[in-house]
Amino acid sequence: QVAGSHAVMGWFPARERGLAMGVRQAGLPIGGLTGALVLPWAAGRYGWRAALLVAAAGCTLAGLVAWAGLAGAAEPEAPGPPARVPQPVPSFWESPRLFLADRALVLTTLAACLLAAGQFSLTGYLPLYMVDAFGWPRAAGARLLLLVHTGGIVGRLGWGWVSDRRFGADRVRPLSIVAAACAGAAAGVAALDGVQPLPAWLAGGAALLGGLTLLGWNGLYITLLSELAGPASAVMLGLSMTALYVWTMLSPPAFGWLVQRASGRYPVAWAAVSLLQVGAALAAGAVGRALAAARHRGGWPAPAR
Repeated sequence: QVAGSHAVMGWFPARERGLAMGVRQAGLPIGGLTGALVLPWAAGRYGWRAALLVAAAGCTLAGLVAWAGLAGAAEPEAPGPPARVPQPVPSFWESPRLFLADRALVLTTLAACLLAAGQFSLTGYLPLYMVDAFGWPRAAGARLLLLVHTGGIVGRLGWGWVSDRRFGADRVRPLSIVAAACAGAAAGVAALDGVQPLPAWLAGGAALLGGLTLLGWNGLYITLLSELAGPASAVMLGLSMTALYVWTMLSPPAFGWLVQRASGRYPVAWAAVSLLQVGAALAAGAVGRALAAARHRGGWPAPAR
């Protein structure tokens, strides 16, 4: 993901970057939607090994397209003074220290980690929730992922456009808003447990709303962090996403553990996810305060218009 995000930063000005990054990030739920359509069919017809080979072929093709299409991508300009983003780009070994010393980068990463817990819980457990709590057929539960990923596509495009056109290229405020909306979406999924039997339209609406919010924030996070890092966006984004993926490995097992500890009651785990999304909204708000304090000290400019 770093290569494509770094290219977007160099190719687009600030007032177009949010939507452009949203288009780029929409590739992930498009891939998820495609996988939800193709891979179960391939596994059912030819076996799970064939489905994994199809996924591997897609990854190989994506790598070749990136290698051919991103060559010569423009380097992003530093949004702040040279003292904030060192020139030249810091070395690999120096980068972690600089990353941890930057409060805004750390808080942005923290917000993304908390949001990712909701995202991967939704995509990993929503079908199981339908099967275990409501007795849905497995195929019907899995089809909800089509709505989740459709919502994710729309959300990533929409939130990027909103940050460009409604917030003047400010990413912090819309990230705070979408994080608060994520908390509401997770709480809504938890509340479905009280509806028996669960209508398909209500489950579909919750899946679509979850996609718009819990899958919709990624472009804002990557754009914000890349703009904060300037010319060092590739290495700083790599560090941030390393932390993010460690969190995404841990959060689904933690969700399942909570369900088991609650004797199979999913609302307990969904409520925990909602609380994490509240934490993400608070972390995003803290990013705004950190940048405001830096501007007051003259160490960081106002958002580019």
